[in-house]
Amino acid sequence: MKPIATVVLVLLCAAPLPAEAGHGTPTVQTMDADGLKQLYDTRAPVVSIDLRPLAKYRKGHLPGARSIPIGEIRDRFREIPWMMLVVFYCDCSIMEVTPVYQSLRQHGYRRLFVLEGGVAAWTARGYPLER
Repeated sequence: MKPIATVVLVLLCAAPLPAEAGHGTPTVQTMDADGLKQLYDTRAPVVSIDLRPLAKYRKGHLPGARSIPIGEIRDRFREIPWMMLVVFYCDCSIMEVTPVYQSLRQHGYRRLFVLEGGVAAWTARGYPLER
């Protein structure tokens, strides 16, 4: 692993865990497209989970991403690596991903992130999709 990837990975894994704001609104940890691309480029151990419907996944997804549509997470969450850094993405708002994120946190997952802006942010930066 390249030195920069090690630093980025250590910082991500050492980041404070998400907490609830004073008014009870759950929060999630997010990552921008540039940060995720850097992890990919340095071959850091990260798993991307595409929460979109399978048809959209097949039209184009982030490199190496796994498809688990958001409606199937409850039944398929065990397919998500427990000890790895996991980045969720979709075409939806972070608020739509929050229940998935919080549910996985209740199951003991700790290294979870949501890609800010989803697929649109990724492609806007000119980053590739796989088909």
